[in-house]
Parts: sequence; structure tokens; C-alpha cells
Amino acid sequence: MTKVASNSNGRAVTRLPAQHRWYSDVLPYSTVDADCTWRRAIDGGADVRQPLHDKFWVELHGQITDPYGHVWWIAQRTREVPREELARAVAKAFGV
Repeated sequence: MTKVASNSNGRAVTRLPAQHRWYSDVLPYSTVDADCTWRRAIDGGADVRQPLHDKFWVELHGQITDPYGHVWWIAQRTREVPREELARAVAKAFGV
């Protein structure tokens, strides 16, 4: 994603998030092999924002910033759970 703005001459200028030091969107990426995707992203120059780890909503989940400043969620569903079990996990996580 890029941001389009005008410079002082009124001409359109395109900048990547890394050039602006901002981001407004997170790009979700769901895969069957989050570990492999994670390693490829890190090897390609991505920075870790949130380490890849198991989440209560039964996903292996992490967040990276690519070399251009785009923020990505990398996720893998780890198993199917009954609705009641998921509701208990949500209640525990949020103290409900």
C-alpha cells in the first residue's frame, strides 16, 4: 500500500509506509504453514513486531513489518474447536 499526496508544486507524490513512518492497514495472510512463511519473511528482511506464537483463538499468529513498511499478520489455524471451548477461552482472555 502506498500513500499518494501532493508536493508543493501540486504534483502527485507516492510514498511507501516506511518513507512516511506510518501505517494504517495490516495485511492478513493465512497459510497452512506459518512457520515456513515466517522464516521466509524474516530471511527476506522483515522485522518482527509480534513473535509467532499460539493464540487463544486457536491460531499460530505473529506480526511482521516488511522492508517497505507494510505490516503483515501471518496466521495458521491450528485446530478446530467447539464453540463452547472458544467462548471459555475468550472469557478467560478478557476476564469476562
